[in-house]
Amino acid sequence: MKPSTPTENTIRSRPWGSDWLDEVWKSHVELESEGLVNLFSLLAIGSIRVNRSGDDKERMKRRLLECIASYSRRLDLNTVSNRLDELQSAYQSLGWLAFDIKARLVYRGLIGAGSVFGSTAFEVGLAFDPVLNVPCIPGSSLKGAARAAAQVPFKGDRLLDKDAVKALFGSPAQVGTLHFNDAYPVKAGVEGYVILPDVLTPHYSRGEDMLREDEAKPVPVIYPSLAPGTTFRFVIGTPRGLEKAKMEGILVTIVAALKLGVGAKTSLGYGVFQLESITVHGS
Repeated sequence: MKPSTPTENTIRSRPWGSDWLDEVWKSHVELESEGLVNLFSLLAIGSIRVNRSGDDKERMKRRLLECIASYSRRLDLNTVSNRLDELQSAYQSLGWLAFDIKARLVYRGLIGAGSVFGSTAFEVGLAFDPVLNVPCIPGSSLKGAARAAAQVPFKGDRLLDKDAVKALFGSPAQVGTLHFNDAYPVKAGVEGYVILPDVLTPHYSRGEDMLREDEAKPVPVIYPSLAPGTTFRFVIGTPRGLEKAKMEGILVTIVAALKLGVGAKTSLGYGVFQLESITVHGS
């Protein structure tokens, strides 16, 4: 028997409309109370609802951001810590050194503002690991911040000379010996939150010409940010054989980078960290 071809009416009857979307959203929000939701999935579904909601868009945005912030209080940070323990052990099994650093956000953090997580609904994103289900700080972000910090004079001298920077961080012609991994939260921040709502209020629309200040129409933009007080753990690997002075230079450079800030809006205090501990494994 020849299989029947779906007609236009049967296609329209399939549950891909707004009712279906609302049902999926409702089921995810209900699961949220049981601690079973992946935030990346929740945000993906919520983003579709936000962008289809018309005049109700701002209310839907707030509701979605509230859900994400609420769920961030129940993230499984123990699994994250175990994964970082395994990473640190892997470096040791290779005969490498592992720098294990814990640092706490002094204020909010905004890392990966162009990331998919958040940008489709709020225009501003946040770096996020959908597998571990937690926000993260990409290794490339810390590497860039540390490389910049190495160029800043410290007590009259650079933390690392040009040859050391090239060898450690790499160049177009060679791979650097420092291996930066993504960093993850291991302890929640203020009131147990890892993610908190934030707001930016641009006074001028994109591409708008405004000659008079009193004609400006500020439009608040809400988005997710890392909660103040959240502790992140950084694991950085490098082959053994470093001179003591160079090892100290690396650690001072990384700490300086964290104090200067990682990510966006560092001039406003975002992404600035306070060191909690440093452990060198395999030395």
